[in-house]
Amino acid sequence: MTYADLAFALGMAESSVKRMLSRGDMPLSRIDEICRAIKLDFAELAKRVADMQPLLSSLTEAQEKALVADKKLLLVHGSISPGLAPSFMDRMQRVAQDFAQQHQADQKLDAKNREGYTLLLAMRSWEFEAFAALRR
Repeated sequence: MTYADLAFALGMAESSVKRMLSRGDMPLSRIDEICRAIKLDFAELAKRVADMQPLLSSLTEAQEKALVADKKLLLVHGSISPGLAPSFMDRMQRVAQDFAQQHQADQKLDAKNREGYTLLLAMRSWEFEAFAALRR
């Protein structure tokens, strides 16, 4: 869809549409109008935006220390062949995507019917000090 097509659908001047889109700041009602004009469901728009956001790929040393200090977290250590590590990473990526998709789907629910959760998946070639101390 061109700027002119969108301007016509919204009943605006093309220059106004370009200015509005360049600012990137508009009310949800306007976003909803644009979605209708381009025949895109708002939920699909939100999913596309979320899918474009990069997943956090690393933590700072301070963040890692804070996480491993939390005794409620499940930490698993093991030795696997380097050839298998990418397949585990792929599976963790799918779990993260499933979590994100469920989050998007549940946005239709009232806030009282949802609860916030954080999912942290990580894997790297590193041995937690507490595990090293337990090695025989």
